[in-house]
Amino acid sequence: MSVQSGWAKRKGIFVDREKWPYYKWPKYIFGAAAFMGREAAVAISRAASTSEDIIYIPIEDAVFTGVLRIKACIEIEHQPNFAVHFRGKINLLKNKIESVLQNP
Repeated sequence: MSVQSGWAKRKGIFVDREKWPYYKWPKYIFGAAAFMGREAAVAISRAASTSEDIIYIPIEDAVFTGVLRIKACIEIEHQPNFAVHFRGKINLLKNKIESVLQNP
């Protein structure tokens, strides 16, 4: 999604070019939860302490697990035992959970 898209503006999460001059966000984790180790959390915290201007972007998922993660040189790693939610595909999520519970 473009950072300056009409959709983002309608949702109130428009970010002007002064705060983020790039066309798109880096790859980031979107959703209610993200798991990370202590080392990753500390590295992102350190990156945040030197990036005061970026903290005020209203899309915290993109900021913390995208921009600051990249600044901290951390890769996103998918774990196959974790469920991945796709909007509108709740049955996929339910099947994944059932599969994990039946085969621990």
